[in-house]
Amino acid sequence: MRREGESGIGEGGRWLLGKRLVALRKMETLRKEYAPDLSSRLRGFERLMAKMAQLLLTKLKQHHEATQKDDPSALSALATSSEPHPRHQCHMALVVLEKMASDGPLSSGASLGCPSATDHFHWTTWTMTTCLAQENPTTAPSRRSHYLTTLKESSRKAKTDFFQIQRYNFETFHSQPLTEISGSFGDIGTLLPILIALTQIRAISLSSTLVFSGLANILTGLVFGIPLPVQPMKAIAAVALAQDFNQAEIAGAGIFVAAAIGLFSITGLIHWFTERIPVPVVKGIQVGTGLSLIISAGNLYPHFDRLGTNALVLILAFLGLLASSTFRRVPYALTILLIGIISALSTDWLYPGWGEDFRPDFSIWHPTTFVPSPREFGKGTLEAGIGQLPLTMLNSVIAVAFLAQDLLPNVQTPSTTSLGLSVMAINLVGCWFGAMPVCHGSGGLAAQYRFGARSGASIIFLGLLKLLLGLFASEIALAIFNDFPNVLLCVLVIAAGLELVGVGESLNTARSRDLSDLGEEGGKVWELMEEERKRRWAVMFMTVAGILAFKNDAVGFLAGMLCHWSFKAQDRREEQRSGEGRIRLGEGREGARTV
Repeated sequence: MRREGESGIGEGGRWLLGKRLVALRKMETLRKEYAPDLSSRLRGFERLMAKMAQLLLTKLKQHHEATQKDDPSALSALATSSEPHPRHQCHMALVVLEKMASDGPLSSGASLGCPSATDHFHWTTWTMTTCLAQENPTTAPSRRSHYLTTLKESSRKAKTDFFQIQRYNFETFHSQPLTEISGSFGDIGTLLPILIALTQIRAISLSSTLVFSGLANILTGLVFGIPLPVQPMKAIAAVALAQDFNQAEIAGAGIFVAAAIGLFSITGLIHWFTERIPVPVVKGIQVGTGLSLIISAGNLYPHFDRLGTNALVLILAFLGLLASSTFRRVPYALTILLIGIISALSTDWLYPGWGEDFRPDFSIWHPTTFVPSPREFGKGTLEAGIGQLPLTMLNSVIAVAFLAQDLLPNVQTPSTTSLGLSVMAINLVGCWFGAMPVCHGSGGLAAQYRFGARSGASIIFLGLLKLLLGLFASEIALAIFNDFPNVLLCVLVIAAGLELVGVGESLNTARSRDLSDLGEEGGKVWELMEEERKRRWAVMFMTVAGILAFKNDAVGFLAGMLCHWSFKAQDRREEQRSGEGRIRLGEGREGARTV
């Protein structure tokens, strides 16, 4: 029996409890969704939820004792439960609130001790404050059990994501095998010239480079599931060619860059840096890199062409490139590669007696380690590593993360932190064995995407091929690479540059990263003001100008940021002037009234 004067919960109380129930359900849904990735940030939230649930159960039990009302068995079990995990405590709180909303065991919100039961905000503030004040260590999980639970959830999520990536790789390769294989060779235009040049001056070991870059291709394809390239570090390669570096010096430069990028990734500096770079600057880096690739393609074209054969081949290859834009299923890059290999094998000097007594020189890879001395490490770091560091951070990590989102919007793309850790792991292992310092690059990703690669299966195939050549046939590979027609590489580099330049087109559209989050309003896509559009174009082209003029991504980045900051400073000055004008206008009106 109810006591005299005690009625049901009432409409206001039911509305209040319904609000509490919806809020707790939303918090529990968020906890389940984000706890595997943000467990460290939500640890305090889980404990708070446990305290809130324990407080509700305690107040319910006190109310039962005061009213001497028989509680259902379910509520009695909940009131006496000692389950420590916050997940179960949240569930218990939901059950309690559902029972209160349906049967109304409490007369009003004041029965819980709340001083203002009709005020939604005050009730929430009071509940959280009371929970924090009445901390009960038995309701919160121990640190060890929390870590074990977090580890299990993280491992379960990683396992699920890994199998989803492999399913995507298999299905994509099974549906379009030729285009995936063709796309895997889209980046050879930037890889082969640097690889051959560094091998000829003995700055790297070709077999070790093929083995470790092949392993990097395989692992990145399995982990990320996108056609992520493995490219040479171009600034280090340029300095090594100019100053005739030995293997220890180039290894020292690669190890320094890998350690620095790894440190920035582990500490979160890369993520912090990425969140504060304007999108027009990132687009400018991508467009500038694409134009730089197109300009560098001219250096690959053989200038000595007495019969005009190279010009004819270039025209035919370029016409085929234009046709491949219409016939997407034609494996253009694979066709160019096969033509180049046949051309290389048909030369008279490659192997004397080709076709008669040809005996390919197969050789097993014998790994050799190179430990840089302090002098060699310092020379590699100061003369090549420091110049490569901003290039790797901007073009190989940040620009790649943005480009992957632009090209593959329906695929889960890697974060900047993951890309940075990948660069660190590849070079901290391979450089000790004389492998060429490598990184990821936006130009390589654009090239592989342009020629058909859509999943990690393409670079897994490329990695397996590199691995086999490095383990058993590095000398044959070098002979073929040396005589591969540069005119064909020229066309591949131009195609990669054009694909990368085209990314800048989406700067002021809804496909841009900073504009896509705004969504739609009133059924119409949100649009920029004309002045803002001009400013964004100006920042992007200032970044491009710096890259092309000084041939350095860091200079272009600084030029774009200075342009962006100048516009921000101009906006602040205008705001200050408008604020001063309003103050003066108000003073004038007040003076007029007093007169």
